Amino acid sequence: MKNKGFLYICRLLFFCLFLSVFAEGDALADFEMHPGITVSEEFTDNVYENKNNKKSDYITRAMPGIQLRYEAPIGTVDGEYRYDYRYYLRQSRKDDDTHYANVNAHLALIDQLLFLDAGDNYQRVSLDVSRDVTQESLFVGQTDQNDLTATPYFSFNLSPRTTTRLGYRYTNIWYQRPDEAQIVALRQVDSISRRAHTGFGEVAYEFARNARASAGYSFTRTDRSSGSSNKQDSYLGLEKKYGPDGTSLISLKGGWTTIRYRQGRRYNAPFWVAEIKHQMGNVLTTLNTRVFYDEDPLRAVTKETSYSGAIDLLLSKGLVGGMISYSRFVDTELDRLVTQRATAAIRGRYELLNRLAADMTVEGSRYENNSLISSNNLSTSNNDTHRLLVATGITYTFGEGMSASALYRYANYFSGYQGQVNRIALEFRKVF
Repeated sequence: MKNKGFLYICRLLFFCLFLSVFAEGDALADFEMHPGITVSEEFTDNVYENKNNKKSDYITRAMPGIQLRYEAPIGTVDGEYRYDYRYYLRQSRKDDDTHYANVNAHLALIDQLLFLDAGDNYQRVSLDVSRDVTQESLFVGQTDQNDLTATPYFSFNLSPRTTTRLGYRYTNIWYQRPDEAQIVALRQVDSISRRAHTGFGEVAYEFARNARASAGYSFTRTDRSSGSSNKQDSYLGLEKKYGPDGTSLISLKGGWTTIRYRQGRRYNAPFWVAEIKHQMGNVLTTLNTRVFYDEDPLRAVTKETSYSGAIDLLLSKGLVGGMISYSRFVDTELDRLVTQRATAAIRGRYELLNRLAADMTVEGSRYENNSLISSNNLSTSNNDTHRLLVATGITYTFGEGMSASALYRYANYFSGYQGQVNRIALEFRKVF
């Protein structure tokens, strides 16, 4: 872990040095680099999220980081890195340092013809894709993920209204080995790290102002230690923006997916993405349904089918709104339903004073036939699990990149083996 973190720091510093030297020789380039530091003190009354054996602890965190942006005629690069050091006063956990890195680049290698999109994202993620536990705990049911992509592609116009994209995408996703507290998922995480090679093509036609139709095809070869697979996607799409400044949207995209696994298994299913976003005055309504194939630390490919709706009231100093959603998660390799999730939430954000803002989210979820990961076992029971999550905070901005926050997180499972968690934190942040 520490060796990989050291390599990340070296890569980022080398990247920053390269950009600064490159920008200095380019009069048209704009380069910004902002170091920063965040420190926090947190108290949690259930550090392991254990229902019957709760243990509290005080956690001190120091998060130095850097933000950069490079903009020139050849393209843009945006990057952010943070090192996250954590000290547990009561020694409930040791050596829990981690990293966050997010770097994205868009370069025009040949003007108006050949382009390169590249990105690298390193972060701590939930082992269970159906349940985000990163707000409940700093480590329980989580692992570190690195997602590296590089996409060279050709983009050219067949006519004034027709655009074609042809390209290749390389993807390398690996996961940090969980510690002994999560040893049950160790073998699965190791075997699911993967490399993928994708060839794709797309044609888009703008048939009216802010309206276009598209069609595309892609073929992906994925290799991992436990096996390989081939995935084909073909689709048709339609998109229309309307209203003031194109704030309202109707988008439809649908097609067919075929996945062939090396063991001879085959999975065929339709996929779609449909969204309606409509703003009337200060009210923004969003309806969304989609079928997509999600990255999963514990499985080869997980299919998520979701339906959601949200209404937000946009205020002069904030917003208040609510949402509901329903999702199904299917293991495509076994063609087996893993989890059904239903969620309802209310949220709000408001600027109380000129420099003082508050936010709150209250979310209730029900999980059925789910695989939940805890610190001591992996449950695949058919019992329902209910979770209540409350996240609230207040932030004061001093100006000049400096702010202070008070944060509170509450999570409660009303069934199953996980218990109630209260987290309180004070945080100070400075960006230079």
